[in-house]
Order: sequence, then C-alpha cells, then structure tokens
Amino acid sequence: MNTKKIFTVLTALLLICAAAVTAAVAAGLPKTFPTFSTKNLEGETVTNSIFAQSEITMINFWATWCGPCVMEMPELAQMYEELGEGMVGVLLDADDRGAIDKAKQILTKAGADFPQLRPSREMSSLINSIVAIPTTIFVDSNGNIVGQTVVGARSSGEYMRARLAAWEAAYN
Repeated sequence: MNTKKIFTVLTALLLICAAAVTAAVAAGLPKTFPTFSTKNLEGETVTNSIFAQSEITMINFWATWCGPCVMEMPELAQMYEELGEGMVGVLLDADDRGAIDKAKQILTKAGADFPQLRPSREMSSLINSIVAIPTTIFVDSNGNIVGQTVVGARSSGEYMRARLAAWEAAYN
C-alpha cells in the first residue's frame, strides 16, 4: 500500500472516530444548560444570565493541560474579535493549583479576552457528559442547547459555520 492510500485510510478512520465521539457527547448532553452561579477567572460572580446577552452563545470547555485546547485559542480569539459577543470559555482545570494563572497566560498570549468561567457544582452533570476536550456547545438566549456539539479543536471558520447552524436550529 502506498503512502497516499495509507493517509486516506487513516484520515477516514479519524473522521469516523470523531463523528462517533461527537454523537456520544451529544447523546449525553441535557437539553438546557443548567442554571448556575460561578466565578470568572478574576473572581467575579457570573450567572446563566450571561446567555441573554447574545442570540447564540458558544461555550468552549477546555483545560490548560490540553494541547489542542491551547492551540485553538488564537482561532477563538480571532472569532471573538469578529463577533464581539456570544462566546464563553469554561476552564475545566480551574481547581488545580496554578491553573488559573496558567490560563491567564495562555489567554493573554492568544489575545483571547472573551469571558472565562470556573466550573460550578450546577454544571457537573453536563461536564461529566463530556468525553473529550476541547468540546464546544451552543446555547440560545434562554440557555437551551442548540445545534451540533463540536468535539476537538477547529478553525474560526468551522466554528462560525457551526454557530450559524446552531442559530438556524434555534430560530428557524
């Protein structure tokens, strides 16, 4: 078998696995984002009312130790710069000592200034249904989970298409 065929077969297997993981995550997610009160990385209180600020909010679950999460952060920063709203990060390792400082360094280096939340107890069931990170979901202004769950790092263009599809699912 030549290299091109091997690459094609491996790519197809990777896409099949990614689709299976995405389906598994979507099947385990609740229909709405739980009502919550948590802190952002600066220690300020944030509630689920943050979703009312945008028709569609993209929620990116990530961790400082996750290479793909860190690698996609400049793409997310670019997207937020274009949108100016409707994006939230949830730092899954915020309880680890030093993770918040490390997250702030990662975000500063990437130029990412969209809101970053610490996980809360109320988010536990949703977070426990996530099988890989980064995982990104979309919610409407009422906190209903809409559109497709995105598992794995993506480009800003891919996220914009997923966001548009979530908007269409919510409002059409």
